[in-house]
Amino acid sequence: MLQDISFCSDSDSQTYTRLGGARLDLAGQRFLALEEEEEEQEQEQQEEQEEQEEQEEEQEQEQEQEEEEEEEEEQQ
Repeated sequence: MLQDISFCSDSDSQTYTRLGGARLDLAGQRFLALEEEEEEQEQEQQEEQEEQEEQEEEQEQEQEQEEEEEEEEEQQ
């Protein structure tokens, strides 16, 4: 003799679902915020790396230019 037993009424389950949904929503927002923060950090690191590479290239170009100028002076 099995019978369906309902432990909570419909209004209770709706309230629980709303609370659970709110919890999931908050967790989702936290996850998205963390993900966004992570992306921002990666982007900043990438920008810093690009700046550093640009500076290194500029230094190399300056060094090459100086060497060329020295060679020209020696030739004259």
